Amino acid sequence: MNDTSIVKSRPYWHVDLKWIAGIGLFTALSAALLLYNLSAISERERAVKISSTVVASLFSRDGLDDEKGLEALKQNAALLPGDSVAPIEQFPFITISKTDLATMSAHDLRLKIFSQITGPIYDKGVEGAAETFTSDPDEQKKFSQQASVLTLLTSQTHRVLRMAFIAAVILAVIELAALIFYSAGWGRLVSPAIVFLLASPVGAVAGLLLSHPSADGDGPLLALPVVVVRDVGSLLSGSYVMVAIAGASLLFIALVGKIVQKIVQRPKPDTKTKV
Repeated sequence: MNDTSIVKSRPYWHVDLKWIAGIGLFTALSAALLLYNLSAISERERAVKISSTVVASLFSRDGLDDEKGLEALKQNAALLPGDSVAPIEQFPFITISKTDLATMSAHDLRLKIFSQITGPIYDKGVEGAAETFTSDPDEQKKFSQQASVLTLLTSQTHRVLRMAFIAAVILAVIELAALIFYSAGWGRLVSPAIVFLLASPVGAVAGLLLSHPSADGDGPLLALPVVVVRDVGSLLSGSYVMVAIAGASLLFIALVGKIVQKIVQRPKPDTKTKV
């Protein structure tokens, strides 16, 4: 007599809820990935570096590494008293020491100069920084208008993005738990894996493209300095590729597990001999 097993089928509505949870996980995970990268970009160290690089590039027509553009400044600094100089006439609150002027590379020197503008903007916002830089209401208004684009890279923006990211992660975890619960067997690994793989390609490809901008300067975000584009690309590719690897790993584990399960459950041949 052969043993028989009764397979209990899932309620039909489990399948519907699995699809709903899968769509919810895809949406929440996509939002979480986007918000994570925006939040990471808006962290102080990276944000100030990016904004100071952008501003410095606007004032450096021949590039951040151009030494010739600083020759006049170095010559004038040698004739001035004191240990520091104001390199930009329009912004007398920006100062640089003569030692840094003589020893730092042109690239690092420019970033140090303009970070004295973008740093306070990050900490206090555009209007708050304007009030720090000048007491003249007209100059404050003018500065706020000129620096309005830097509002995107402030501590307040970072806090909002961070809170939104945490909310998206919580929602993604809930949807992931629901997807696993309403799946069956090895589908508890396969279903999340498929969602991970669907949510990651666009960001991963975008990150790789940004990390390797074309030599002729064409491509996405071409208005930004190459060093900024590469930094953003590296950040994007790292997070999205990690999710893709997680999805591929889950699929591999499910495949191996399914094969092993079939081998273990394979019926053993009847070794009894008939007389």
